[in-house]
Amino acid sequence: MLDPPIVIGRPELLGGNDLLAIRAIGLGGRGSFVIQNHGGQTCLFGGLRDDKSRNDVADHLRCDAFVEELLTQIPDALAEIPGGDRLAPAPHKECCFLQRSNGRPVMRNIGAKVLLDACQSVPHMPVDVQTLGVDWIVASGHKMCGPTGIGFLWGTEEALESMPPWMGGGEMIQDVYMDRSTYAPPPARFEAGTPAIGEAIALGRACDYLTEVGMKRVHDFEVEVGGILYDKLSAVNDVTIYGPTPDQGRASLAAFNVEGLHANDVCTLLDQAGVATRSGHHCTQPLHRYLEIPATARASLYLYNTPGEIDALVESLTDTISFFREINGM
Repeated sequence: MLDPPIVIGRPELLGGNDLLAIRAIGLGGRGSFVIQNHGGQTCLFGGLRDDKSRNDVADHLRCDAFVEELLTQIPDALAEIPGGDRLAPAPHKECCFLQRSNGRPVMRNIGAKVLLDACQSVPHMPVDVQTLGVDWIVASGHKMCGPTGIGFLWGTEEALESMPPWMGGGEMIQDVYMDRSTYAPPPARFEAGTPAIGEAIALGRACDYLTEVGMKRVHDFEVEVGGILYDKLSAVNDVTIYGPTPDQGRASLAAFNVEGLHANDVCTLLDQAGVATRSGHHCTQPLHRYLEIPATARASLYLYNTPGEIDALVESLTDTISFFREINGM
């Protein structure tokens, strides 16, 4: 039996901000560092004290690897540096893996605690925390029909009991003396001060709404419209879509570029046509550098979008391309 779950909801625990989540659970202290591959999958190591050791670990990892490949490299990488081998078998040495491509428990063989960044899965598919075998899960409210400025941290009772508080304030203490203090049990230990009451109520209602709709229904719909988006964008001349094909599994979005045009220019004209897209690095600047592209445009779909809106995007994109081709004499 898993320990009873405890959920903490705070503005400081936005699941979309990995480093804040690390700080909140006490893993980001002195001697810790982050190794991140180009796609945004991230490892946090604790216990290596100097920059030389940190660089040595980074040198021994292929940072363009997928999650499973990256995980298999870590023990060998640690063994290659002075003193690194002592990290692998020690249960109290922690490696935190923030993003994974599937729900299989990982990193247990080197005594790791596992934090799963579920911001991109909780809003889009059924997620059963009882079967994932992780210690913590974080997610953010604004990606699941909730308000901005709030997210939640789920953790097992054992994991949360082992964590020190990270912020002081009202309601997180038990007894206070002049020379020491004791702290309240979780989750109160991590909820110092006046909570974001309105945001928490709204996030709860968003969770209820998605539950009423049904997360399998949400996922099935996204698979359908995501395939339509991919197929119709692929049919536009000079458009390159990044990532796997629908048959290989992809989210209901498309990061793309138009040959000879900057993503910022493309998205600006789409915006003027009433089509909301995003341009930039999308929190994956190393990936863009690896692909040798300055930016991408991204169209994202959710349960409220329709195939008709995909047609509007494609029509506006075609007009945008024609406009730039005309003024540039291309």
